[in-house]
Amino acid sequence: MSFRTPQPSSSQSAPSSPPSPPIPTMQLPELLQASIALAGKPSEPPFGLVRGRGSLKNALIYVAIGAFVSGLLLLVIEMLVNHAPGKQASLLLLINVIGHTAGFAALISFIAQRQRLSFRQRDEFATALAMAWPPIMLVVGGVFYLLTSFVSFVGAISGLALSLLFMVATLKALRVLFSKPYEETFVSVAYGLLFYNLILSFIGYLVGQIL
Repeated sequence: MSFRTPQPSSSQSAPSSPPSPPIPTMQLPELLQASIALAGKPSEPPFGLVRGRGSLKNALIYVAIGAFVSGLLLLVIEMLVNHAPGKQASLLLLINVIGHTAGFAALISFIAQRQRLSFRQRDEFATALAMAWPPIMLVVGGVFYLLTSFVSFVGAISGLALSLLFMVATLKALRVLFSKPYEETFVSVAYGLLFYNLILSFIGYLVGQIL
């Protein structure tokens, strides 16, 4: 007669560790805090905070809010310094919000496709980049726009300066989050920013024609 060693039933098996709770996505107040930290110390952007917490939706909302605030600044400069009529200043605000938000969405989509990022990685990348966008638009863009009111040639280099800062932030985000070397991502980022600026210009033209 053979004897079999009794196998423990499922009720007798060792208890498994409880599943870890999901990491919450990064919310708008946290993005604001990260933007303030980045503006105070741009050499060390806190992009690593978004690992596992990315949200494309929150990133787009945050960029739209940042574009609205920077647009309000441009509106004030136009009306108080350049004495532009209210309708023209309002158009500038509308173009700023729609153009920058649409351009940002196109930039994220293009680079994510070129760099073969998963949906989770795309969301992380968008969220990291979103924390850098408003400080660049608000601080740098606002300063350049104000200087253009007094020194005309500054306007010629303001777009280039903003594009270079956007490029640095984008390359840095890809490097910090996914360890992608600059030489591997430079071309994708350059074309992405080209599309960004083309969309911004097209929105400006379209809004001007409609209104």
